[in-house]
Amino acid sequence: MTAAALPLYALPAIGAAWPGQGGSFAGLVRDSSGATRALVLADAKADKALPWRKAMDWAQAVRADEHADFALPSRNEARVLWANLRDSFEPTWHWLSDDDGRSYAWCQTFDDGRQLSLHKSGELSARAVRSFILQSFDPSAAVAS
Repeated sequence: MTAAALPLYALPAIGAAWPGQGGSFAGLVRDSSGATRALVLADAKADKALPWRKAMDWAQAVRADEHADFALPSRNEARVLWANLRDSFEPTWHWLSDDDGRSYAWCQTFDDGRQLSLHKSGELSARAVRSFILQSFDPSAAVAS
């Protein structure tokens, strides 16, 4: 069974290593189309604080379990990371993938979960995530069987 066809009831526990998926299961997020996506936090951490563009490049270069689709987390994904895996982060500011105009981008602190927009030249921590759409599950179809 591929990960994309994995039914929701078969997901690992939040925070558990997810063999073959490149890291730990961080939870579920909805994307802009309304699709439910599984969020995976890579074990990799940037060696040092980076400006936003270099943090974006670093995250996209992360490879784990043959997956090459990592990125900085979005603002929405970062909220899930804060809620579910805050202890997996240094309690400092981390870059997010969302930019806020030509010179600014969003970041989140993992000491209290605040998000704000900072100049892209600032040097912050970075972590990488990947997400993928899960098979939808219609409970009414299971009852009708």
